[in-house]
Amino acid sequence: MKSFDFSRPNKFSKEQLAGLETLHGNFAKMLSSFLSVYLRSGIKVRVRSVEQVAYEEFVSSLSGPTLITVFSLEPLKRKAVLETNMEYVYPTLDLMFGGTGKVNGEVRALSEIELAVMKKMHTKVLEIYSMAWSEIIEIKAELESVETNTRISQAITPKETVAVITFDTVVGTTCGLINICLPHIVLGPVIDRLSPRYWLTEGLGSPNLPEKNIIEKTLSKVMVDLTVVVGKTDLPVGEFLQVQEGDVLQLDKSVLDSMDLYVDSLLKFKARPGTLGNKRAVQILKDEGN
Repeated sequence: MKSFDFSRPNKFSKEQLAGLETLHGNFAKMLSSFLSVYLRSGIKVRVRSVEQVAYEEFVSSLSGPTLITVFSLEPLKRKAVLETNMEYVYPTLDLMFGGTGKVNGEVRALSEIELAVMKKMHTKVLEIYSMAWSEIIEIKAELESVETNTRISQAITPKETVAVITFDTVVGTTCGLINICLPHIVLGPVIDRLSPRYWLTEGLGSPNLPEKNIIEKTLSKVMVDLTVVVGKTDLPVGEFLQVQEGDVLQLDKSVLDSMDLYVDSLLKFKARPGTLGNKRAVQILKDEGN
């Protein structure tokens, strides 16, 4: 005889939970890449576990304060939850405000400014989450609200069965947790696609998620310094101290020679001087291949 707990029905099969683990494992890789570039620090995210519980059981396991991000998954109905504990939030905020990611261990509520900053960042995180689902279904994860009190969050009904995907995070030297809470009713229309059998049938093998796209999109927003070296000359310190505005210095290049264009500190291109409208400009002549 096999016992059955009617208060905790198993609505997700083992195959479906395994499918969620694979999908979110790829999401974890994409998120690690994004956060490392966005925060300019080495960030690690990996899946710890995938399990099904009642939503009220999940909420009761959380210790406050914490950060609850409620989001929708269009065209799927209802809402889902992204929960991040303070061991993840505090060092993330410190990095975003120009710090080193270290935290002093103080447990405190987030300010309105900090909530606004995390809301903006989690909007970007949900864009990546949408991309992580793209091989299975085209969805749009949109942030609905950000809350800090788990007891007042009414995003999911207490008795509803949810899949909880737990991630371990390392931000700086601090280890934290991220939880994504997906109600079974939300995944109903695509639940069969979570089975590895579906990926084999469709020729996917495993979700081939566009990690390259998110890396390229993130890197495209990174600012770099461009420096053009017109020419060089050597001067004794005594003469250098006498240089004034209007003086003419003889350089080691003629006006017909190409100039060196550096990207940050790396020589990347040869360039020719010119103008664009009423501004000085350079034209790229050759890639130095560095």
